[in-house]
Amino acid sequence: MQNLIDDLKEALAPDASLFEGGDLLKSVVIERALQMDPDLIGMLVTSDRLKSHFFTEAVPPCPRRS
Repeated sequence: MQNLIDDLKEALAPDASLFEGGDLLKSVVIERALQMDPDLIGMLVTSDRLKSHFFTEAVPPCPRRS
């Protein structure tokens, strides 16, 4: 689990508003994730490990039969 936190800190490092005194502000990250913040999502998908942990590939819906 600690490696995941380290990966999060590294990926989110460009946004200083997510840190205070070097500590990741988890509540701020959660709030922005719930709001589907495009900047946050963009930072998360830059890491293959975080991308595979937090996201899934969308499967197109099956065509409806008449």
